Amino acid sequence: MRRLLVLAISASVLLGFGLRSVANAKQRVGVVVLKKSGKFRGTVIDDLLEVMIATVSAKGRYEIVPASQVMSRLGRTPNTCIQTTACLKGAAIGVNLDFVVVAQVSKRGNEWTLAVRRAFSGAFATQELSYQIVGALPALLKGL
Repeated sequence: MRRLLVLAISASVLLGFGLRSVANAKQRVGVVVLKKSGKFRGTVIDDLLEVMIATVSAKGRYEIVPASQVMSRLGRTPNTCIQTTACLKGAAIGVNLDFVVVAQVSKRGNEWTLAVRRAFSGAFATQELSYQIVGALPALLKGL
């Protein structure tokens, strides 16, 4: 439980980088956390989602769109959809988002993987940032 909390807090630090407002108006943001593989407590996904939403909300410049709206646009295989920029951007456009943050969580034995992708849609192009951290939980946290 304690390790999960540290992982969630570390994930929020990772998400904090690059979140900035381009205009005075609030930008619409979608945040989604998906389980990719592994066995872990059922509330891990919800816990991480709450931490990530709280991190984005704390900036005060963003309007958070419910994850359920974003998930409905990712289709029947959300883990496949988020691997392509076109599908991820399509989901963002479908619910009128300025950007979307998607995290995939995996666990194998004592090794955790946290893969975070952010896609920004703008007037001229889509910018995508990706992070992946792999290791035992203490090593993963040091990697942040």
